[in-house]
Amino acid sequence: MEQVAVNKSKKETIILLLLSTVFLIVSTYAWFSTNTSVRVNTLDIYVEAGEGLQISLDGLNWKTVIQSNEIIAEALKDTYAAHKNHLPEKMYPASTATHTDSSGYMEMFLGEAVLDDTKGSLTYGEYIITATKMSDERETASGYAAFDLFFKTNSDMDLYVQTDAGVYDIAADDSPNYGKGIENAARIGFVNQGDIPITDPRRDYALAAAAQGLQYTDFSDGRNVTIWEPNFDDHTENAKIDTYNFFGILDTDLIWDNEIFYDGVYANIASPILLNQNNATLYPQYFERIPDSRFFRTEKATRTDLRKTDIILYAGVTKVRVYLWLEGQDYDCQDSASGSDISFVLSFQGENVGTGP
Repeated sequence: MEQVAVNKSKKETIILLLLSTVFLIVSTYAWFSTNTSVRVNTLDIYVEAGEGLQISLDGLNWKTVIQSNEIIAEALKDTYAAHKNHLPEKMYPASTATHTDSSGYMEMFLGEAVLDDTKGSLTYGEYIITATKMSDERETASGYAAFDLFFKTNSDMDLYVQTDAGVYDIAADDSPNYGKGIENAARIGFVNQGDIPITDPRRDYALAAAAQGLQYTDFSDGRNVTIWEPNFDDHTENAKIDTYNFFGILDTDLIWDNEIFYDGVYANIASPILLNQNNATLYPQYFERIPDSRFFRTEKATRTDLRKTDIILYAGVTKVRVYLWLEGQDYDCQDSASGSDISFVLSFQGENVGTGP
């Protein structure tokens, strides 16, 4: 398995986590689609913990390295029977407004964009969309990846994204798939389910059971959710053209060189609406503007500084649910990006609270 190189920190709080995920043959149709998909030929995940921090898939067996096959291994059910980890065979454009449900999981919606061919309808010949909430159950989930990670540390740590983290186009330069830009629509979500303090007297199985049962359900508005948007500042020329044709967004540096806000889906869209009307202004019953406070963003070009995620791992055990998906409400999730080859690379570093760079 190919592993992404990690530069070890000389500090006591060093690299927390590294995930390398490869999705091949990415296909999208307009913004939402079930007509085409991302076929996942390989899904490699490599997790590494540094000194002072341990990681686990069940809160019981702690280690410094986790491989991708362990995330959905049958053996995991023996120690974490209720886990809902899932890795997709196919990946579809999805959307979320970062709401969490009663189980503490982020609500994800699968959308479908089709051309209305119903003669006599008001939208005949135009693109329309619907959306349906997906289940986070491992047996029925589809279209996106999600899994639980447990962190154990002896001190409070701020979590940082390392400079090599991001989502990348991995197609060969001479490939027809190179440079299509679907990586610009990728998202990574972290749902902090809560923590058990280091002073908790429970040990081993009792502590693991308590950690597994952590569910952050105090808020339904996503305040326990952090969304990472890599590549926020990069857009292909084809994406700009498609966006103008569908939505009338002009190709100006003022728009495309800055953060672009969007409205995530938070309710089923059972009755189709026009594709170019998928926003909270026209349909507040379906869409919601995601507050900037829930985001951190990184540039596509090589970065020289760590980026703080606003996630704190408190001394003890913390449970975090991780989501990987393609955001259908992103302007870069367009027809022109179909057929891309991309790789998700998550590389984190922990620093004692208040002592980071």
